[in-house]
Amino acid sequence: MSEQLDTCYSVFAKLETQRTETLAELCDWSPRRLSFRPTPGSWSATEVLDHILRAETGTIDNVRVGLRNPHTLGTGDGARIATLDRALRSDQSFKVPPEAEMILPDAHTTLQEVAHRWVQVRVELARLLQTLAPEDARCGVFYHPFAGWMTFAEVLNHFSAHLYHHGFQLARLRLSSADLNL
Repeated sequence: MSEQLDTCYSVFAKLETQRTETLAELCDWSPRRLSFRPTPGSWSATEVLDHILRAETGTIDNVRVGLRNPHTLGTGDGARIATLDRALRSDQSFKVPPEAEMILPDAHTTLQEVAHRWVQVRVELARLLQTLAPEDARCGVFYHPFAGWMTFAEVLNHFSAHLYHHGFQLARLRLSSADLNL
């Protein structure tokens, strides 16, 4: 196996650990706490997870297309990816851009629905990973509007950073809902 494929499998394992730890914590929350919104227009914990899942689902669809027509990467392609990664590993807030409205959460979904769909999406992602050839792992397979072309490993790392980023939001929800005895 190539070094790039080893990296993909390693990051995927980390990503799965993040998912299971996040779900394990939220499974202990009451339904009222899961749906709590600290301010009008803000997202509940369930909506945060639905957003993460929608972003992953859309990206995986694009990766599937990218694997059929991989992009040869240049030497400067990594700088914007590193900038995006640093931003996502911070507590800085970002608005979903208008062209990405499809990743806005569904206010009526439940934790159980999101958890079930998330498992299905990760099974699909694992299948894609298993079919990845060493040469595929070195090419751009997803174009991020800010960061540019990403390899499969960079997509997985992006998922990890995105989940990490929303961990700050979940922590704020945990703290702000604790005072309400939800």
